[in-house]
Amino acid sequence: MKSLLCLLSLITVEPLRGFNIDTNKKWMTPHRDHLSWPKVLQHSDGHKAWILATSSEVNNQNGMLGRLNKCTLAKEAIKCKEIGLRGNVFKSKNIQDGGIAITRSAEWILACLQKKRRQAFSTVEDLNGICSLLTPDFQDKAFLNLANIIENKLNSSDQSSSSNKDNINVIEPDDFISTHNPLGIRSTGNHPRDDLGSKHVNKVENPPNKEGGHRDENSDKNNNGYEPGMEDDDDMYAGTEIAIVLDGSGSIEPEDFERAKAFIYTMMETVYKKCFECNFALVQYGMDIRTEFDLRDSWNTSATLQKIQNIIQLCNVTRTASAIQHVLDFIFSEDRGSQKNAVKIMLVLTDGEIFMDPLNLVDVISSSSMEGIDRYAIGVGNAFNKPKALDELRLIASDPDEAHLFRVTNYSALDGLLAMLQQKIIPIEGTAGDAMEYELAQAGFSAQIFNKQDLLLGAVGAFDGSGGVLRYEPVTKTAVFLNESKDEVKGAQYSYLGYSVAGVNAQDGALFISGAPRHSMTGKVLVFQKDHLKETLQGEQVGSYFGSELCPVDLDQDGVTDLLLVGAPLYHIHGEEGRVYVYHLEKESGSFTSAGHLHVQLSSAFARFGFALASVGDINRDGYVDIAVGAPLEDQLSSSSAFGSVYIFNGNHDGIRSPFSQRIRAVDVSPRLQYFGQSIDGGFDFTADGLTDITVGSLGNVVVLRSRPIINFNITMKFTPEEILVLDNSSTITAELCFSIISPLEASQQGSLHSHIRYTVDLDWKMQKKRAQFEDQKTSLSEVFANNSTCSELQFYVLPCDYNCFSSITLKVNYQLHYETEIVDHAAPMLDRYGESNVYFQLPYKKDCNSKPTCAANLTLKSQLHCDSHTSSACPELVVGHTKELTLNISLTNSGDDSYLTTLVLMYPTNLQFKKMIPEPSSPAIRCGPPKPSSTSFSSMDCGIGHPTFKATANFSVIWQLDKTLVPYKFANITVTITNINEDSKSLIKEHVLYVRYAFSAVLTKPTSIIYVNVSQGISKNREIQFNINGENSFRAPIELQILVPISIQGHNVTSIRNATGKQLGTECRHLSGWAPPPPGRPRAAGAQVSEEVKYQCVHCVFTADRETITVIAELPLTDSHKFLKARTDLLVTGEITFDRRWYVGLKEENHKAEITLVFLKEQKLQILPIVIGSTIGGFLLLAFIIVILCKCGFFKRKDPTQMKEDMLSEDKAD
Repeated sequence: MKSLLCLLSLITVEPLRGFNIDTNKKWMTPHRDHLSWPKVLQHSDGHKAWILATSSEVNNQNGMLGRLNKCTLAKEAIKCKEIGLRGNVFKSKNIQDGGIAITRSAEWILACLQKKRRQAFSTVEDLNGICSLLTPDFQDKAFLNLANIIENKLNSSDQSSSSNKDNINVIEPDDFISTHNPLGIRSTGNHPRDDLGSKHVNKVENPPNKEGGHRDENSDKNNNGYEPGMEDDDDMYAGTEIAIVLDGSGSIEPEDFERAKAFIYTMMETVYKKCFECNFALVQYGMDIRTEFDLRDSWNTSATLQKIQNIIQLCNVTRTASAIQHVLDFIFSEDRGSQKNAVKIMLVLTDGEIFMDPLNLVDVISSSSMEGIDRYAIGVGNAFNKPKALDELRLIASDPDEAHLFRVTNYSALDGLLAMLQQKIIPIEGTAGDAMEYELAQAGFSAQIFNKQDLLLGAVGAFDGSGGVLRYEPVTKTAVFLNESKDEVKGAQYSYLGYSVAGVNAQDGALFISGAPRHSMTGKVLVFQKDHLKETLQGEQVGSYFGSELCPVDLDQDGVTDLLLVGAPLYHIHGEEGRVYVYHLEKESGSFTSAGHLHVQLSSAFARFGFALASVGDINRDGYVDIAVGAPLEDQLSSSSAFGSVYIFNGNHDGIRSPFSQRIRAVDVSPRLQYFGQSIDGGFDFTADGLTDITVGSLGNVVVLRSRPIINFNITMKFTPEEILVLDNSSTITAELCFSIISPLEASQQGSLHSHIRYTVDLDWKMQKKRAQFEDQKTSLSEVFANNSTCSELQFYVLPCDYNCFSSITLKVNYQLHYETEIVDHAAPMLDRYGESNVYFQLPYKKDCNSKPTCAANLTLKSQLHCDSHTSSACPELVVGHTKELTLNISLTNSGDDSYLTTLVLMYPTNLQFKKMIPEPSSPAIRCGPPKPSSTSFSSMDCGIGHPTFKATANFSVIWQLDKTLVPYKFANITVTITNINEDSKSLIKEHVLYVRYAFSAVLTKPTSIIYVNVSQGISKNREIQFNINGENSFRAPIELQILVPISIQGHNVTSIRNATGKQLGTECRHLSGWAPPPPGRPRAAGAQVSEEVKYQCVHCVFTADRETITVIAELPLTDSHKFLKARTDLLVTGEITFDRRWYVGLKEENHKAEITLVFLKEQKLQILPIVIGSTIGGFLLLAFIIVILCKCGFFKRKDPTQMKEDMLSEDKAD
C-alpha cells in the first residue's frame, strides 16, 4: 500500500481528453508548401502509406498551376513532392484550366482537371475534364480526354439514339491514350470565397451554378472589350456585373413605378437564363439612396427576382448623381462581391432631370472610378424634351449615344427595349439556341474508382446544368452516361447531378450513386443499377445542398455496404449549421431506407457540418468502421485565426453511435488552422504503431493525427473470508484487487503503454447506512498504481449488524487512466468510451436456509377496499364529495423460508390523504415512512414488514381520507407492491381500480302548484312558469333541467313557449322544436275523452350553479279555445333534473321531479229573456197554487163581531 501511495506524487498531467484521436501530437505541412484548399486522400503503394494532396502554385508566366502531391511523414512534419502528371493537351490559348479532382483505389490513382475553352466564331463554350490514370506507385498508365469523348462520341450517340428514353449513351473503346510527354497542368487557382459558398472547391472552383456555388471566373469576355486568348490572370474574364439605377422619385406615379419594376424583372429573368456569369445589383433613389440588392445576392435568382417585386417606392426628390456615385462606392466594390476582371455595366432608368442633388453629375461621370464602366441611360416621358434634362441623360450614357441612350414616351413602352438591351449587354452569352447538352458538362468534376472496373465521373454541367455521371469500364473499354430521362432533365436545370459520386456494393450487385444538390431546390441523390435509375433519395429543405457529399460505409467490413451518408452542409436552422443524413441499405431489396441523421450540438450557426465525409477505418478497434465529418466553418464567428472542426462518430452493429465520440477543433491542433475539416480521409497507419490515423485538409495545410490505443482491463477481487458471519459482532475482510490489461496491440508494442491506473473503491454502494468501513472509518478509498503492477491488497471492516444482515455488501470499483508526463513519442492509451469503467463485487452474508443454497420465501398477498367505516362490502367506486374514508385491508402471509427486508409500497392518488395504519395485535412490527409524492398525480408510502425477517402473517389496514378535489383521471388506481431482497425473488403486485364520480345535491321545487287560466274572454295571455333548484354543486356538474310544457290538445294550440331564462350567469336555456313525448303516466288532459291527445314541447336548461330559478314565458292563445276546451281542463307542466351519470352522482334524487298544474276554466253564457219569462210564469203559477191552498184552509173566511167579543171576554176570564 505504501508503494502505491508514493505514485500519487507522480501524477502531474490531467487525463488526455477526447476519444480516441490524439491532438497532442500532429504532423503538418510547412507553410511554404502551396496547398491551398487541398483535397486529401490516404494511399498505399503496397509498401508505404502516402498522402495524396492537391495543391496550387503561383507562377508569374502561367498563373495558378494545379498540382498533385504525394506526401509522407517525417519526424516532425509532412513532406510533399509533386507527382508529374503526363498526357496530351491541346496547345490552343483559348483552353483554360480548372480545379483538380482525385480518387484512388488499391490499383489506380485518378486525377482529373477541368479544361475550359470557347471556340472561335462560336457562342458555345466547352468545359470538360482531362484525367491522368496512375499506378499505385505513381507511374503513368493512361490519359483520358473527356472533352474528346463527349465531342466525338456522346454527341454522335445522341444523334443516332434520339429515341433513347433513359438518355444513356455508350462510348466506343478508343478514348484512352498512352502517355509519353510530361503535362504541366495550368489551373485558375482554387481560391473559394471565405464563406465556402460551394462544396468541393478543390475539384472545380466554380461549377456553373447560379444559386448554390461559385461562378467561373475565367470565361472569355464578350465584345465589350475583352480580347480572347489572354494568358495573364489579370485579364481573365470574370463575368458581367450589371448595376441598375432606378428612379423612385415622387414625380413617378405608383402604377408607372410598378411598370418599371416589371420591366426590370423581365429583363433580369431573360438575362439570367442565357448568361450564367451575369450578376445584378439594383439601387433605388429618391430622397434616400437604397441598395435593394447587391451583386452577392445574385447567387439565388429566385430570391433576387422576388426582391424586385417587394421594392417600395421612395418618392420625393431626384438625386441621380448621388445614386450613380453610390453604385461606384458600394456596388462595384470588391468587398461587396464585385470581381476585379468582370465587365461592368450601369443601367440608369429615370423620368426627369436631377432635383435637389448635392453632387454634381459631371464630377461623378468624369471620376476615375467610372473608368471601364459601360453606361446605358433610359429616359421616360416628355421631361426630356427640355434641353437640360436631355443633356443630363446624354452625360449619363456612354458614347456613342445611339448605342447607349434610349427614350420612350411612357413606362408602358419599356417592354419594347428588352430585345435591344439584351443584345447590347450580352451579345455572346445571350445567343438564342437549343439547350446546352455536353458542351459545359464538366465531366470529371467528381471522380470515384469503384470495384477495379468502373470509373465514375461526375458531369455537373451537362444538359443545362441538370448533370449526369459518366461511367467508364476499363475492362470492356465502354462508357455509359447516366442521368434522368430527357423529359425529366428538361425540368431539372442546374440540379448538378454528378456533384458527388460513389459506388455501393449491394447483395444483388453494384449501385452507382450521385448527388444533385440543387435538384428540386431541396437536393436529391440518384441511385443507378447497371444502366437504369433504380431509386431517388429526396432532400427535405430548400437550399440545404443535400447530396453534395456522399459516403458509403461498410460497418462490419464484409464487402457489402451497410450505410450511405449524405451531406447537406447548408442545412439551416438559425444559420447554416449543416446536417448529415443516414440511409440503411436493405439486404434483400437493395434499396435505401432513412435512418434519421447524425445528431450533433454545434457551437456555431454557420458550421457547415457535413461539408466533408469520410469512412476512416476502425480507429477504436472494436471491429466496426468509424466516420469523420468535417465542419470547416465552426467557430469562425468567434475566432478568425483558427476555426473548423472534425467530428468522429463510431460505428457498431446497429449503425452509427450517437452522439459523436470526439470533436477535434482547429485550435486544439494549431492556433493558425483555418477551414479545418474541409477535406478528410483515413484508414491507413502512418505512424507504424498498428493503429489507423486520419488526415485532415485545411486552408494551406494538411494535418495527420494519430489514433490512440484502446485498452480494457479484466478486473477481479477475491475476499478472505468469502462470507460474512452474521453472529459475529464484527469481521475483518481482506480483498485482493487485480487488474490485467486487454489491448489490441501486439505484445511487442504494449511496452509503449505508459500510464497509471487510478481506482476508487466504494464500500456498501447505494446503501444509505453503511455496514462496512476502512481503517480510517471512511467508506471510500482512492489509490494509484502503475500498469505494470497487477494486484493491490485492501482491508476493511464489517460493522455489527443492526438492521440488514442479509443483502450482500456491494463494492464498487471505478478506475481511470492517468499519465505521469505528457506523452509525445507514443500515443497514450485510453479506456473504451463505450466500455464500463465501473466494476461491482458482492460480499455476501452467510444465511441459514435449511441447507439450501438460497432462501426462497413464499409470499401471498390479499387486499380489499372498503368505502367509509360503516360499510363492510367491497368499494366499487369513489364518489368524491360523498365518500369520506377509504380503507384498504391487507393480509400478507409467508409460507416459505425467511423473507428478508420485506417492504410494502403503496401507490395511490394524491386526493387520498393518509390517515393511519392499524395493525392487528398478532402481526409483526410494521413501520411506515411518511407519504411522499412520486409524481404530480400520485403519492407513495413505504412500509417495512417484520424487518429484517418476516416469517408468518401480517394483517393490517390502511385508512385514507378523501379530499373534495378533482381526481386527475377517470379511474383511481391504488397499487400494492410487496418486495424483498431474497435471491431470485419476484415482486407481488395487486392493483385496485376504482371508478371515480363526483357528487352533487339538488332539490327541484315550484313556487306555485296550480296556475288558473280563464279562457272565456278569448284574449291571449302570457304566463310565467317557474321552477326553483336549490342544492350544492361543488364540482360544477352540468345539471340539466327538462321542462315539458303542453302546447296542444287534439291539434289545437293552447300554449306557445316564448322564452326560457335562468338567473345565474352561464345558464343556457333553449326550447326544442317539434313534439316531445308526454310525461310518464300523464298521456292526456285531465277529464278529456280517450280520443283527445296532448302534445308537449321540451324546454332544456343547463346550469352549474348551486341555486337557480328557471322561468318559462308561455303565451296562451285563447281566442278560439272556448270552442274546444271544456268547462275545466287540467294540463301538467313537468320538470325533471337529469345529469351525466358516467361522471356524477346525484344525492336526494327523490327531489329531482316537480309538477305544476295548468287549469283552464270556461264560463257558461245564459239566455236572459227565456229565464225572465219562465220565471214570471212560474211565479204566477206558484202564487195561484198558494192562494188555492189558503182558500182550502179557510184562510180567507171572516167571523161576525158579536162572536168575536164573546171570545175575547171568555179569554179575559180565564186569565
